[in-house]
Amino acid sequence: MSQASVESVIPSIAISARTVLLQFHSFLLERRDHVVYNIFIIVFATQTSLLQAQKPNILWIYAEDTSPCMGCYGDKTNAKATPNIDSIAAAGVRFDRAYVPAPVCSATRSALIVGQSAIRFGAHQHRSSRNQETRLFLPQEYILLPEILVENGYTTFNHGKADYNFIWDMAKTYNYKLKKRTDFSELVHKQPFFGQIQLRGGKNNTDYLNKSVRVDSNKISVPADYPDNEIFRKIVAQHYDAIRVDDKIIGQILQALEQTGLHQNTIVVYFSDHGGSLPRGKSYIYDSGTRVPLIVYIPEKWKSWRPTQPSKSLDRLVSFVDFAPTVLNLAGLKIPDYMQGIPFLGPDSGKERDYVFTFRGRRGERYNIMRGVRSKNFLYIRNFTPHEPLFEHNGYSFGIPSYTDWAKNYLKSFYDSHHAISSIPISTDSKNTLSSPEFLFYAHEENGPFLEESNKRKKIISSDVSKLKQSEISFLKSQHKKALKNHIIATKDSVFYAEGLGSRNYWSFQNEQAYPIKDLYELIDFIQCNEKKKTLTDEIASTNSQNFMQQSIISQNPIIRYWGTLCSLSKAGVNLPDKALFKLLKDPEPLVQIIAARALTRKGIFESPIKLLKKHLNSHDEILQLCAILTVDYQMLEKKDGEILACIKTIDKYYAKRVADWILIDRKL
Repeated sequence: MSQASVESVIPSIAISARTVLLQFHSFLLERRDHVVYNIFIIVFATQTSLLQAQKPNILWIYAEDTSPCMGCYGDKTNAKATPNIDSIAAAGVRFDRAYVPAPVCSATRSALIVGQSAIRFGAHQHRSSRNQETRLFLPQEYILLPEILVENGYTTFNHGKADYNFIWDMAKTYNYKLKKRTDFSELVHKQPFFGQIQLRGGKNNTDYLNKSVRVDSNKISVPADYPDNEIFRKIVAQHYDAIRVDDKIIGQILQALEQTGLHQNTIVVYFSDHGGSLPRGKSYIYDSGTRVPLIVYIPEKWKSWRPTQPSKSLDRLVSFVDFAPTVLNLAGLKIPDYMQGIPFLGPDSGKERDYVFTFRGRRGERYNIMRGVRSKNFLYIRNFTPHEPLFEHNGYSFGIPSYTDWAKNYLKSFYDSHHAISSIPISTDSKNTLSSPEFLFYAHEENGPFLEESNKRKKIISSDVSKLKQSEISFLKSQHKKALKNHIIATKDSVFYAEGLGSRNYWSFQNEQAYPIKDLYELIDFIQCNEKKKTLTDEIASTNSQNFMQQSIISQNPIIRYWGTLCSLSKAGVNLPDKALFKLLKDPEPLVQIIAARALTRKGIFESPIKLLKKHLNSHDEILQLCAILTVDYQMLEKKDGEILACIKTIDKYYAKRVADWILIDRKL
């Protein structure tokens, strides 16, 4: 038997021995033989110690808002400025194609800790468990990764941010409190452990950095996606500086592990929750928002688990839904059936992925419903809300100076930076214009520096994509689109279950009658992409888009009615008759009413729609109030009715208030 095989069976042998000893323990208690019992306790403690020693400690060093701009990723600016992160890569392995499921923290962190994409259990809308009305409870059979480890003898802790998008039990999840991020003295006696140490990443305050350590903003180049001006040079320089701050902290963590001897038993994983906060990064499912650093160190005693030789890199596609199964694989534990991921480390690593899947839902106060599928060389994005601007005001994002500046240069920078090779043209995304429902990008980066991605992409596109025939482009698009469709249906993706449209619990998405996901996908694809389908049910089947839309808006299912009405707003959607829209103003589902009001105001019909919107602007339901105020914003309805303006000034719900404040500032009211 090989050394690797021996190492893989030791934990299972030890667990079997432990089971036998526990049974013997019960027998001795019944016999009341104290001498033999004391001997047993010594043997049992020794056996337990041996068992625990076979299980590795696993430490996640978890950054925020950080793109792979480190020396080990080939970045020239930080070539010698990230020695500690680079040292992990030198002794371990660097993954060049690691992707988060969502480009925002709460949705990504929720997926990571459950081992399943948040689209499956309703945690995909950013910060949607922020208050009592919108909180989400997980299905009973879902056990968080740390809870599983606690049940199997692990010490677990999280130092810093959690930000899970559902209700969870701190005491059950983490059974140890780390006093400070370098205090491992007590952990020596609490092995094995699974811990997370949260870093600030791109959010670090870098003002205190010594001038000699800081990046000179005048000496760096700005990626071609952005205007090359003083604001962007400072923002890019600050991102480099923030990574340098984290690198110093990581050095202290590594030193503390070595001083306690824990480095010999601890697998160290460094990664970020999503890309940096530049426009097109955080919140967007382009590579700049979803591709992150992932570096892993595996100690010598488990060297058989290393996927490659130290200091080497892998271009294996890794999704964050793979993290939980990987940790359980390393710990020698069974992976629950509900986990979607594929272990990428350990004795039973799974087959390499062909694709990773990403998503975007509500981010703050704005809805852009998108799904992405990434292969090694291409990124396909399906935009299910092409009637919404891709780039629009968001209270959080516009607190960052680069967003305001980018908005001023938006149209030019957008055309320069988006190299779609789809046959469908990309339109502008300013107010009252529509974008495409599909995008296909040639996204191969040659493992180059991340912030130089756009420069490399232009070069590659001019040399490689120009060689592709239209038939090849169509094939690539259809190939990626098919993979995405299969994923949406297989996972029962909550993509079409609009926020506020009934319950958002897990079981809502599993009920095929209430949530006919196949029909919904084909309905929306038919209308938005003009792709005729043959597998629709009788209820919504049709031979042309006009009948198709008419059938959808009289469906008994409120989700079908909602999407039938919503699709009328898209460029490819049918212009529904006024009579049908007026009827929809009285629909039993309030969200359908709001969409119908928006469709009518786009036609220049205001009186009845505005009356309805004023009602929802005064609603106690936060989601209805938000959707109503968004319609006011897009259609500038405050100019049509003085009472609307009065309503705007009294709005107090969190996200709706952000939109109201923006309207008052933007229109100088």
